[in-house]
Order: sequence, then C-alpha cells, then structure tokens
Amino acid sequence: MLDPIADKLLVSAAFISMVETRLISAWMVVIIVGREFAVSGLRSIAQAAGFTIEASELAKVKTVLQLVAIVTLLLGVRFEALRPVAAVTLWMVVFFAVVSAVGYFMKFWQKVDVRIKQRRSRLLLLRQRRRQRGKGDVAAS
Repeated sequence: MLDPIADKLLVSAAFISMVETRLISAWMVVIIVGREFAVSGLRSIAQAAGFTIEASELAKVKTVLQLVAIVTLLLGVRFEALRPVAAVTLWMVVFFAVVSAVGYFMKFWQKVDVRIKQRRSRLLLLRQRRRQRGKGDVAAS
C-alpha cells in the first residue's frame, strides 16, 4: 500500500530538487506533482465509494518517462549532449501527465455518473411505490 506513495515521493522530491538547481522549470514540476496529488486523491475517493480506477497505460508510460527524464537531467549536468534529450523527455512527461490525468478524471466521472443514475432510479422507484401504497390506503378506506 505504501509502495506507490514512496515512488511518488521519490520522483516528486527529485523534480522539486531540480527546480532549486534550475534544471527544470517550476511550472513543469507543479503540473507533474499536482497531477500525482490529484490522481491519488481521485483514486482514494473512488476506493472509498467502492470502485477502483486501475492504472492506465498512459500513466505507466508517464512513469517510465519520468525516470528517464530524471536520469537524463542529472547526466546532462556532466554530459551536455544529453540536455536536448532531457528537455524533450521532460516535455513528454508533462504531456503524458496532463493526458493521463484527464483520462483518470473521465473514468472517475463515468463511474460516478453510473452510480448517480442508479441511485436516482432507485429513489424514483421507492417514491412510486410509496405513492401507490398511499393510493391503496385511500381506496381501502
């Protein structure tokens, strides 16, 4: 249970540290780390509501790209030829972070929408039954 949290903390700490050393722009880190918090919160809410949102393929690609970006950013300090690779990889991380977050929110809202519709139909059915019972009681008198 704590392993995914530890992974997110390590990746977030690496990116935040790189802002201080000016290897990465702060706005990129805000998007990357903010996405992690938002998706983790969303998945927690979904779990509390009784359903799960599995990790998407896009999220898995994002995770791999994050690790590649961290390594190439660090190596780019020593080997200047890696800096363009690091920059491209970092842009890909931001792109996949946003796209996968949108995917998670869409999955979440689809499941919530189904639950809301089911709940509404149950409430309508209960109201109809109560009305029918009320009419039956009046007719019996």
